[in-house]
Amino acid sequence: MVTTKRTFCSLCESFCGLEVDVENNTIVDIRPDNDHVVSQGYACVKGIKFDSVQHSPDRITEPQKRVGNEWQSISWDQALTEIADKMAGLKRDHGRNRSATLWELPVVRTYWHPYSGVNFTKHWAQIACTVQAPATL
Repeated sequence: MVTTKRTFCSLCESFCGLEVDVENNTIVDIRPDNDHVVSQGYACVKGIKFDSVQHSPDRITEPQKRVGNEWQSISWDQALTEIADKMAGLKRDHGRNRSATLWELPVVRTYWHPYSGVNFTKHWAQIACTVQAPATL
């Protein structure tokens, strides 16, 4: 049985309203929510085609680490620990203001800002770019 869930797209700061049809825990259709107070029936193609990403057989569902010229799957605990250690090392060795980030998602800004220092930039396009100190992550 298909059920319709009302939600919103979080790919950018517009948070467009969406209606999502779900059957057997699988998205079968996504469309703009005509009753959403802000987007009023509009959603861009990124939002309404997200099911093709969600259910893609090529979707990467676990962290990947480059070892030499190849990628290997690692656990979330290992990935988060290694990233945190490297970020702490960059901050310790180069100072808080040696990293700049250009990112749109509000949740990322909330957690990244204390690390990035003054070189923090907000952008309205769906862009993610990090300029690091001269060090290899």
